[in-house]
Amino acid sequence: MGRPILPKQEERDSPGLESVKPVRTTPSIKRRCISSACVPCRKRKSKCDGAMPACSTCTAVYRMECVYDHEGDRRRKSTTEKDRKGTDMLDKIVARIRTAPENEVGTIVDQLRTIGTIDTSNPIGPMKHEKRKSTDEEREQITVKDMGKLQMDDCGDVRHFGHSSNLESIHSWPRRVALGPQTTTGGLWTNVTTDNELITELLDLYFIWHHPVHVLFSKSCFLSDLKRQRRKYCSPLLVNAILALAAHYSDRTEVRSDPDDPSTTGNLFFAECRQLLLAEEGHSSLTIAQALALMALREAGCGRDTTSWMYFGRALHVALDLGLHLPAKLEASTQFSPTEMEVRKITFWGLFVVDKLWSMHFGRIPQLPSSVVGIPKPSVIQQLEAEPWISPDRTSRSGHIMEIAIQYAELSEVLGHALAALHSPKQQFDVAKLHDFYSKLRGWRRRIPKYMDPQEDAVPAVFVLHMFYQSILLLIFRPFRQLAINSFSETPRQISVNAAIELCTVFSYYHNAGYDSRPLGLLPHALLSAAHVFLQEQIHSTTTDELYLPITSHLEQCIVHLRKMSATWELSSQTLHVIWNLAAGLELPARLKKALYPETISSLASIQASILTSDLNNQTAMFSELDSGVATDSECKWLKSASDSGGPSSSASAAAGSGNMDIAASVADLLREVEDDADLDMDGWADPFE
Repeated sequence: MGRPILPKQEERDSPGLESVKPVRTTPSIKRRCISSACVPCRKRKSKCDGAMPACSTCTAVYRMECVYDHEGDRRRKSTTEKDRKGTDMLDKIVARIRTAPENEVGTIVDQLRTIGTIDTSNPIGPMKHEKRKSTDEEREQITVKDMGKLQMDDCGDVRHFGHSSNLESIHSWPRRVALGPQTTTGGLWTNVTTDNELITELLDLYFIWHHPVHVLFSKSCFLSDLKRQRRKYCSPLLVNAILALAAHYSDRTEVRSDPDDPSTTGNLFFAECRQLLLAEEGHSSLTIAQALALMALREAGCGRDTTSWMYFGRALHVALDLGLHLPAKLEASTQFSPTEMEVRKITFWGLFVVDKLWSMHFGRIPQLPSSVVGIPKPSVIQQLEAEPWISPDRTSRSGHIMEIAIQYAELSEVLGHALAALHSPKQQFDVAKLHDFYSKLRGWRRRIPKYMDPQEDAVPAVFVLHMFYQSILLLIFRPFRQLAINSFSETPRQISVNAAIELCTVFSYYHNAGYDSRPLGLLPHALLSAAHVFLQEQIHSTTTDELYLPITSHLEQCIVHLRKMSATWELSSQTLHVIWNLAAGLELPARLKKALYPETISSLASIQASILTSDLNNQTAMFSELDSGVATDSECKWLKSASDSGGPSSSASAAAGSGNMDIAASVADLLREVEDDADLDMDGWADPFE
């Protein structure tokens, strides 16, 4: 039997388990790569950790002096130099962005995103690829921003072709013969009438009410050519367009195609405009662009949105064909006179403003973006600015036509960017943009001269300018009305309500001065914007709220003013219909119902009289009118339900009984409630929706 195998006897001096260090379980740290080793380590070919000022190998192991050769280290030198260049470039980019004008910052950022650097040698900043060394000739081709040329064709029309167009080299552009010359037979400027007194009156109405807001041409140049029978700044097409628009400011029946129908006002002049426009097919001129814009404004006021949009689109196309948006540079053989250059600027900026106004009205992206603008705003000629504005009562005050027009243009620039952010599918309208637009609008309000404040003696164009400003505020804050944004001192809802109240306050000045008897087509949209805010407040507020009564009063006045303006522009009637639809189903105060449904109150009075006289046929007709007109009105619903049980549908004996007396008493109570709650005069009010 063999001896058992025993474990080896541990030595006495062997350490115990408690003294043994555990094996490291964490992953080992990868050795740091160094740019270069020190001189001693390189000579003995030993590992160097590259520590500065002396490596650990030299100090701990060999105990000798450690020296680095920085001049001979090409790898370290290139890295250091690259870092230094990168830091210098970063400093230059930051300095460039801080000192560049506002309109160049976007270009610098685009260059950084595209090629990763900018050309700091040129203050304008043409793009330059770092790896590509362009020759002087190539650099010139890259940096030149060629807008093309303005050229004159055989017919004398100026046209613009961009540098990328194949048509730029055609110096004589053949044009198709027009259908007929722009001539008139009944008179020099129009075939509609030979009554010079009527024409003069309409021209005066246009220059009093419409021209100070929509400055589309030079008044002095137009009147000079009109008097001298020249057709550079005046034409039969432009004259008839002015007369068609000004006819809506006249009470004379001669301006109607049917003397008994006010809706035919200006139709004869407008029909001649269309004939003359057909004769101008294939041509572009300043007067054609101006006339098309006026035709668009007239059609919009008449409630024909589609034709208005089409006419104005043609006006913009003519303007771009003429190159009105570019500096006036022709070939050496032809030059613009200073007067013509100013008229071109006036026309372009007038079209620019109208484009933004109607884009806001339609809720669309502007057709003429700010990015295409390459000309400054028109010059202010003090001699012309001092020309007085003559009111209908023959009092005069300073007109400041062009200074006010420039303020419209500045507001329109902000509005254009806001509309693009609101309606572009590729942009997002966020709080940051809201802050930007709001600060620009507030800055504009602080900068305008004192004489442009909405004072009681201001000209109509000033009042309309401030209503335009408040309308833009309502536009940009509309998507945020129900949000609480901490970065604003007031909530968007408060800002919207205050803007709507201020708009109505300015309109009250406009009304007190008697200007609303000849309103502009822009005003119905402005009042609708305010009324929309007030109707929303009717939903969310109660009678105990501080602003409830002012809001109710302002909404009432919006409705009253729109009814008055509907005598001039059909657009006002359509705006009333929109408010009528928005108010459907709302529990409105009786005073608002009286303002919004005057025809209903008249019907209630007739029903009361017919019930008392037991005229069953008349009762049935009146209830049918109520049922078809204001089915959403709660009192009228109640009245109809009462009639179903004891009203016109009952027998003749019941109609003469106490049931009808009860209904008549209820109708009387309803009428008394309306009369006590409102002090508006209903006489002469007609249903604008019929």
